Amino acid sequence: MTPNSAVRIVVVDDDPLARRAVTDLLAFSDQVHVIAEAHNAATAVDAVRLHRPDVLIIDLTLRGPHGLRAAVDARQLHPGLRVILLTSDAPADFADRARALGVSVILDKADVVDGLLPAVTGAAPPTRIRLVLSEREQAVAELIVAGLSNAEIGARLGLSLNSVKTYTSRLYRKIGVSNRVQLTRLWRP
Repeated sequence: MTPNSAVRIVVVDDDPLARRAVTDLLAFSDQVHVIAEAHNAATAVDAVRLHRPDVLIIDLTLRGPHGLRAAVDARQLHPGLRVILLTSDAPADFADRARALGVSVILDKADVVDGLLPAVTGAAPPTRIRLVLSEREQAVAELIVAGLSNAEIGARLGLSLNSVKTYTSRLYRKIGVSNRVQLTRLWRP
């Protein structure tokens, strides 16, 4: 892939080490090109205004104005911008709020190493949230969609019933649904 066809990215994090880790991780791929970095909400919006990237990767918990606020401001300048929001602890109602504000992907920081590049290169359109799930969350979701009960999922994956319930609750929270029917409707094409 040539630099002209690579996904153009702005990376925003107020922690220089975290920002560097994200840019270094992306540097291993010729599918993407980090065109700018920013350390707060104001510089994030300025970078989007100046560079007009395809994707904004931004930390939710920036000091000062919230990362979600900066993402909203950036999307007002550049409506086609896809936003990947990095978080380590989002409130239960966050996925719905983020979806309504135009976030494309919410990625848990624990999943950045395996999930960031796929999230960047296949980020969903801004009107739909797509989460990068852990391998275990993915397996539980697929078995829920296949119609298995919690007990059956536990037996299949070697998990306790409480663990299955915990993974199910996490899935619901991340995806922004409240039951199996809603999950199944969103999961199936």
